[in-house]
Amino acid sequence: MIPDNDLIDFSAKKRLQNIEKLKNEEFDLLIMGGGITGAGVSCCTTHAGLKTALVEMNDFASGTSSKSSKLLHGGVRYLQQFKFRLVFEALRDRNYLFKHLPHLASPLSFLLPVYKGSKEPLLLLNAGLSLYDGMSLISKNAVTRFHKIIFGKKVQNYEKNLNLRNLTGAIKYFDGICDDARLTLENIKTADFLGATIANYVKIIGFDRNEDLEVNFAIAKDLLSGETFKIKAKKFLNASGPWVDAINKTENASYGNKLKPTKGTHIILPKLTDGNALFLKTPEKPQRWFFIIPFGENSIVGTTDTKAEVKDENDFSYLEEDNYAKESEIDYLLNAVNFYFPDSNFTSKDIISSFAGWRPLVAPEGEDTSESDISREHEIFETESGIICIAGGKLTTYISMSKEITEYIFDLLDIDYVKIEYPRILSWNTDIDKNTFLKLEKSISEYKDDDVIEYLINRYGTEYYKILEIMNISPEMAQKIENLSEDAKIYRAEIIYSVFYEMSITLKDIMNRRFRLILKDKNQGINAIDEITEIMSYTLADLLNWSEDYRENWASVQKEEYILELEKVNAYSLIKDVLA
Repeated sequence: MIPDNDLIDFSAKKRLQNIEKLKNEEFDLLIMGGGITGAGVSCCTTHAGLKTALVEMNDFASGTSSKSSKLLHGGVRYLQQFKFRLVFEALRDRNYLFKHLPHLASPLSFLLPVYKGSKEPLLLLNAGLSLYDGMSLISKNAVTRFHKIIFGKKVQNYEKNLNLRNLTGAIKYFDGICDDARLTLENIKTADFLGATIANYVKIIGFDRNEDLEVNFAIAKDLLSGETFKIKAKKFLNASGPWVDAINKTENASYGNKLKPTKGTHIILPKLTDGNALFLKTPEKPQRWFFIIPFGENSIVGTTDTKAEVKDENDFSYLEEDNYAKESEIDYLLNAVNFYFPDSNFTSKDIISSFAGWRPLVAPEGEDTSESDISREHEIFETESGIICIAGGKLTTYISMSKEITEYIFDLLDIDYVKIEYPRILSWNTDIDKNTFLKLEKSISEYKDDDVIEYLINRYGTEYYKILEIMNISPEMAQKIENLSEDAKIYRAEIIYSVFYEMSITLKDIMNRRFRLILKDKNQGINAIDEITEIMSYTLADLLNWSEDYRENWASVQKEEYILELEKVNAYSLIKDVLA
């Protein structure tokens, strides 16, 4: 069942080895935060030659980076705010991902319907989208199709169930979509491959300063073992997203908060659209833009923009306690869906799942800016004791942000550099386009099931052969996990791969982020939980030399924690089967 030890690459066992390195070695840079920003910076700095470490207090991408709208987009609405640099940067990075990670990032068609009385009439939007297409083209456009105007009820040819009352037309344009959690993970794995020292479930709980009152040690806690230890580094990067202020407060109680986090909530509903994403405005106040996005056999609907309710500037409890969809937020999104799809009549009982996360937006100084209008541009700053911080930004622009931060750190370390380049991501280690690669691999592979090969390449890119190696060890590993929706299918070998190559530590790592079963499966994976837990627990037991009693107890606790998670994400379809 277990691959040869030489193939063990990024597992719980390597995590323990990395923790020993964190205790005993000095690093050029310690990154705090394993979301997309920390993952991107670790790739960039390691590739550029810095001895880099990264720690994440939960699982990789467990915060904001797994709770986005899954979109790669320039941000059409930011043109209204004259954020041209942000839009251009995002379009450039989006197109880079289309080319260099084609198994994870793909173009998606959008419809932007326009109704009578809109503040953005059809011709104005047409002008804006012309600028949008032009900026994309200048940035070496990877999407060759341009926007077009659709007049009147002809919109029904594209989305037959859309509300046609007072509809004047629509704009059809193109942006992109990706799996945000897997995008983050593939960057983490690439940084590991390049030589970074990485561990999840390690929390920074404090800092030490040197005689110059600059931070020189981070105090860390292994949340799995309970052990506390120190990590020495020349520079420290706080890339913890909405936790930036909270971490800085542990070092200096008088630190003044910089963020104005806003909460984005999404719900998963049965499929609504005919293959397009929809970009719409909510009919009720506070009125804001939201998306309806194809998600396999389902649709993602979101997002909201609500501010954190805090007692004072030292209150960060909302980051943990208010990290799920509230009833009021769900009703707000359901009302919007039912307005634009009047025949749907969705209620909370139709929700398959939901998710919510906090955006690490930088508070504008001296302005009373609404939550939805706060800039998504990033900001780099330092605390008095020398902790470098990055806040704001978008999922789409993580490459540009990473290169900029790397240059910033090189300047602080007084190291000369010519030009910082972003490394090739490990999971697409070829210059061949995806369709050509698919045909080539099908023609030369000894594994004769073309459907399996295509599925694995679409998911794992050029790393797909590692799953085939596991399948070849035992015929059982080539079997699908039973009792999952077709849209959420996975193979038994993938569970083992995730433990050995993706540092999966808990069942929620598997269900929530590695395979998104909590979002994709019509029963959120609950009917497959025993099989998945068994494979995962036996693999970890062999890897870490667990006793049988320890393995059984681990499996029991993990299943209990996942079921509690389902109650929090409004998985109403499980009430009859599980919660009753």
